[in-house]
Amino acid sequence: LDGSVLCPRHAQLLRLEHHAEIMLREMFEMDQWLESVDGRADELRVRRAEHHRNELVEQIRFDRTVMELIRDELLKGNDGTT
Repeated sequence: LDGSVLCPRHAQLLRLEHHAEIMLREMFEMDQWLESVDGRADELRVRRAEHHRNELVEQIRFDRTVMELIRDELLKGNDGTT
């Protein structure tokens, strides 16, 4: 990162944080679309969008759990670098 060498756990944490940010942006855009939808959108398209949004929420929750586990591990010094 910026020419710095990171341990594998820190690199994984940064990748997960970046991935979570991307998914949050996508979820925000999807929420905006769903709020703007009126009778013009077909029901199947709306259901697919809602299903995809729910999948994003679950993935974000999972990633946050993994991030917390990595942070806890790093704080305890179990990353093999301290």
